[in-house]
Amino acid sequence: MGSLREQGPWILSILAVAQFWIWFLVRKSGGRKHLELYESGSIEVGFDANGPLIALAGVLRPMDREVFVKSVDVALVSEKDKARREFRWIAFKPNFLIPPAGAKAWEMPHPFLVTPGDTRKYNIVFHDVEGFQQVKGILQSYYHHWRETERRILEWRQRRGGPSQPAGSGLPPAEAKIDHEDLIGEFKKQDACVSAYTDLNHRCYWEQGSYGITVKVVTEGGAGDFTRAFRFTLGKLDAQTLKGNCVAMLDEPIAATMGRPQSICQVIQSEYGRGDDARPPRT
Repeated sequence: MGSLREQGPWILSILAVAQFWIWFLVRKSGGRKHLELYESGSIEVGFDANGPLIALAGVLRPMDREVFVKSVDVALVSEKDKARREFRWIAFKPNFLIPPAGAKAWEMPHPFLVTPGDTRKYNIVFHDVEGFQQVKGILQSYYHHWRETERRILEWRQRRGGPSQPAGSGLPPAEAKIDHEDLIGEFKKQDACVSAYTDLNHRCYWEQGSYGITVKVVTEGGAGDFTRAFRFTLGKLDAQTLKGNCVAMLDEPIAATMGRPQSICQVIQSEYGRGDDARPPRT
């Protein structure tokens, strides 16, 4: 008993020192951020052949060590129906306000290194993977049906031989009255065309209201992983604009066949918000 009384204070001192070093090591290894994200510009929302899209720009800055970023993911939650959707990066965009070549200027995403004393700009496009697969299937079926009409148009041009029907071309009178615009009109009335528009419109789930997004940066080893949460709002006109991209997508193969300018899928710019701090909807 006497020995325990004599050694007690020493044991308590050792435990106190050990507790301090455990706290210090935990704090140094995992209790502090190794990477920080600073957003810039606005949140870009879109819908095209890649499915529902979100584009984010900003800067990543390492706090105290070199960090290897493996990927960046985004989770979207609609305030209206509480549906959660996962977005994955599909491209890096050049750091221009308006890329001159649009999607053609995109670069494939890849892991990258961020070193202390430096910053890394990012401009990343994310898409809903499940939504992309659904849109891809709709467009593939639509293109398949369009090929038949395209074939008839090309045959009509070949038989016509130019702007006006040459004498002795052998073109049947009934066919002579049908030009390519008539064929396009027939195609747009087909069930396949109507169904494609209806399905695309349904897959474009952007509606008027508020959305929450969580940005997750995934790093090698996991020590630098972190998340940031933001909000943004879409107004009634925003949603209508994005829905209008369904028409632009369906017009793409027709415009290509006819050699006319193609409609561009529009994007919406929405300000970053936190909590209830989101811009008022456009009505």
